[in-house]
Amino acid sequence: MWLRLLMLCFFNEALGHLNASSQAEFNPAVIFSQTTELLEGDILQLKCMVFMTEKPKDALCIYLCKDGVATRIERITRSKSIVFKIPQVAIKDSGNYSCVYSTEKQLVQRVTAVGHNTVFIQVREFGLGNIYRRNAVIFESASVDLICFGVETKTDRSLHMYLCKNGIGVNMDVARSDGIAIFILGQVRREDSGNYSCVYSIKKHHPGNVTSTNERSVIIQVTEMDVHQWWVNVIRLLCSVGVVIAAMAFLTVHNFYSIKAMFCATNAPATRSKPDDTNSSSKETQQLTQERRESRQIQLSSTVSPQGEVS
Repeated sequence: MWLRLLMLCFFNEALGHLNASSQAEFNPAVIFSQTTELLEGDILQLKCMVFMTEKPKDALCIYLCKDGVATRIERITRSKSIVFKIPQVAIKDSGNYSCVYSTEKQLVQRVTAVGHNTVFIQVREFGLGNIYRRNAVIFESASVDLICFGVETKTDRSLHMYLCKNGIGVNMDVARSDGIAIFILGQVRREDSGNYSCVYSIKKHHPGNVTSTNERSVIIQVTEMDVHQWWVNVIRLLCSVGVVIAAMAFLTVHNFYSIKAMFCATNAPATRSKPDDTNSSSKETQQLTQERRESRQIQLSSTVSPQGEVS
C-alpha cells in the first residue's frame, strides 16, 4: 500500500511539471539569418531578437525552435537579442527555425511553439558551381583547361572542388581562397567528349562517389585533327604576321622621311643666303673686268699718235 502511494505521488508531481510546462506563456520573437543555404560542415548562425517597450526586469529565456520544437535555450539579462551558433551543420539540420521567449525556464524538449516568423534553412551535401572553358576548338591530343567557380563559406576549412563528366565525378582539387579551381585535361581523345560540370563540398569524398545533376555545364566535343585545315591555319597566321611586319616597316620609313623633311625645313634659311653671295661676287668681278678694259684702251690711245706712229 505504501508503495502504491509513493508511485501515485511521483506520477502526480511529474504530471504537474508537465502541465506547468505546457501552460507556460511563450512570447514570439523575431529571427534573422544571413544565409539560407549551407554546406555540410558549415556554421549556422541565427539571431533572435525580442521586441519590448521596456527593458526586462528579470532574465529572459530565449528558445530556438526547429519545426515547432525547441532545440536550444539561452538566457539574456541586459540585451534584447542573442545569436545561436550551430557548428558543422548536417543535412538533418535542415528545417524551419523560429524563436520564442519566456520569463520562466522550461525543459527544452517540452517546449513546442512557433515564433513571430520562420526561416527555412537548407543544408546540402554539395554546392553547384559554375564552369568555364578556355579553349574554343578542341582537337585530339590537345590540352583543355576547365575553370570551376565556387562560393565563399563561413568556415576556415578547405573547399573541395569536383569535376564531373556526365554527372559522375572524375577529378578533385582543393579550391583556392577565392573559390576557384583549374582542371587541365592533357592530350584529350574522342572518348573524353561529354558534358562537364562542377560541384563543391567542405567534406572530402572520393571523386567516383560524387554524382551531380548540375545544369551549369559545358559540352566538350573532341574532333580528329584535319591536316589540311591545320596548314590553312598556319598560312593564315603567317599572312597575318606578314601584314603586321609590313605595316610596321611602312610606319618606320614614313616617320624617317617625315623627320628628315622637318630637319631640312628648319635649316632652309641658311642655305638660301648662298645664291645672294654668289650674285654679288659675280657683279663685282664684271665691274673689275670692265675697269681693266677701259684702262687698257687709255694706255693704247696714249702711245699711238694720230698719224699712226708709235711715240
